[in-house]
Amino acid sequence: MLPFKTIAAIITRLLPAVTDPAQNYLFNTVWVAVAQAENLMVAAICFRGEPNEQGEVEIGYETFAPFLNRGFITESIAALSHWALAQPKTRAVLAVTAADNAASHRALPKNDFVPESQADNEVRLLLLYATGFSSVTIA
Repeated sequence: MLPFKTIAAIITRLLPAVTDPAQNYLFNTVWVAVAQAENLMVAAICFRGEPNEQGEVEIGYETFAPFLNRGFITESIAALSHWALAQPKTRAVLAVTAADNAASHRALPKNDFVPESQADNEVRLLLLYATGFSSVTIA
């Protein structure tokens, strides 16, 4: 079962955006990671809308508790970031995380995200278009 905050985001933000013909539904979809061995949904990842005027698109993600620390979200971040940067309007992928979110601070640098700023207990990390994806192989 999806966590409440994920369900709330789907109902309040994603569903209205997906049905809006003026928006690109691919930037308003919840993507799920499935562990092949267990055939179970292990994580969810999405964009927080289309790229802004600067070409930045923000990602949000969550790994479900039984599947933490197994690399699922690292691989998911790689796949979504790679796709986003291949889109003509995207120049950077942005992730905003809590300053004390150790798991995100491990997964994002593995995907070449670099810290850009920190304020109000949040860290803003960016992956720029010119950055490669050498550290993660997408199977």
